[in-house]
Amino acid sequence: MRSGNLLGLLPMQEMILPLDAFVRSIGVRRTTPHAVFLGAGASVSSGIPSAETCTWEWKRSLFLTKNPGVEKQFADLSDPSVRRRIQEWLDSQGQYPKPGTLAEYGFYIRSCFPIPGDRRAFFQNTVRSAYPHLGYRLPCHLAQGNLVRSVWSTNFDGLVARAAASFSITPIEVGIDTQNRLPRQPNSGELLCVSMHGDYRYDDIKNTSEDLQQQERILRSALIDEIRHTPLIVCGYSGRDQSIMDALHAAYKEDGTGVLFWCGYGDGDITQTVASLLADARANSRQAYYVPTLGFDDLFLRLSRHCLEPDRREAALRDIAKLLPRGFKNGRGSRVRKSALDSGSALNPTEDTPSRRETDLSINRLQPIAGALVDAISIAERAYTNDGQITGVTTGLIDLDRKLDGLHRGELIVLAGRPSMGKTALAINIAANAARAYREETTKTGKLEVSEGAKVVYFSLEMSADHLGIRVLAERTGISPDRIRRGEVREDDFPRFVAAAMELSRVPFLSMIRQESAYRRFVRTLVR
Repeated sequence: MRSGNLLGLLPMQEMILPLDAFVRSIGVRRTTPHAVFLGAGASVSSGIPSAETCTWEWKRSLFLTKNPGVEKQFADLSDPSVRRRIQEWLDSQGQYPKPGTLAEYGFYIRSCFPIPGDRRAFFQNTVRSAYPHLGYRLPCHLAQGNLVRSVWSTNFDGLVARAAASFSITPIEVGIDTQNRLPRQPNSGELLCVSMHGDYRYDDIKNTSEDLQQQERILRSALIDEIRHTPLIVCGYSGRDQSIMDALHAAYKEDGTGVLFWCGYGDGDITQTVASLLADARANSRQAYYVPTLGFDDLFLRLSRHCLEPDRREAALRDIAKLLPRGFKNGRGSRVRKSALDSGSALNPTEDTPSRRETDLSINRLQPIAGALVDAISIAERAYTNDGQITGVTTGLIDLDRKLDGLHRGELIVLAGRPSMGKTALAINIAANAARAYREETTKTGKLEVSEGAKVVYFSLEMSADHLGIRVLAERTGISPDRIRRGEVREDDFPRFVAAAMELSRVPFLSMIRQESAYRRFVRTLVR
């Protein structure tokens, strides 16, 4: 990991606390209440786009409204080539900030929506469809166990308080318009939920009224007081708000016993902003650590499993089970079941589906060459309008997509190789990637059409449902299927199983296992 120019301030390895050590540290101090600070990254699994995603949405909106007629070519913002082409256009205009700078967020929302009411409407529409996912429910379980007493955030979604409303705790909501509720210490059975403005919400904090700025100063002062002697867990936050970072620097320059745990995502670099804060805190004899994690949901699942007393831990796991796909069980000794990957629908092989009707027109019938030429022209036109992108269904493997132009209707592709060469793993990988890419869009005529990806049915005559489930989990988590079958897994592997099962439960990936008669019926519909 790097920290820009701050490598000389403090050896990086001394700042880094492994995830498992962090969980044990919280567990051994389970009688100590903690404060939590959440950024936009914590809300992604609840349906709230991250600050980076919002910024790219605004960039694309600016690009498309100034260059109408190319909407389809720029539909997939997850495609690096789409982002690159948008950014190249923005850079060519000479009026937009450099990519990756902290100024982008505020600049692009003001450019995209110059009317303040429109900015507020954008966020209101975003929050309306959000629902507190398991990551937001788990801090409530920890609050019931007196491990968490306050949650601070620059987020505008109110998800902590919405999650807490269904627990036997009272959320005390504090914001810029209710800062009179501070200073106060939360009582037993209460969870303090503080929403801070940060540098930018609907408007730059510097452009708001003096009253609003004074109210924000009161909240920052309360944050400083809270973390003087209370351990702070930061998660899902990049540190992009200078006003918040100034408050944290001020807090950790004071004498105190509160430890700072800055939880980042993955093994990426420690940003200079975060490294500077950690170094300043340690220079003032405060304990401060950077903790690499697998994300907000995974982090609080680990804390709940390790730190809660048995009864509360079981209640938390039962709560999680309600949010998981039907039939999925997570725990030591449990089996990974096929229903964890069930999308909630079933395929009837004898049903007169569109696939059957389309196949009836192309098999066992003579066609004039003119029809084939029309199809060829349509393919060429589609390739042209895609501007170099593949016209078929993606395999998720860039080099293979370039060779095949994706997967196309009517093709039969055989994966051949000797035993144990990875044929099944590759097939499952391609099937899952195609299902994950599935998108539908409404045409100008109101017809719903598939814009990318595909619904996938996986047939197997050799594997049971459990065996297929294990292979899919192995492919998505990187854990050997042999280890999963033998139970040679660690406690911290189960959150990865949960994340993989939840991801695939949302995609159209069906399986048909060892049902020879059903196979025959289904195949007959294709050749009839």
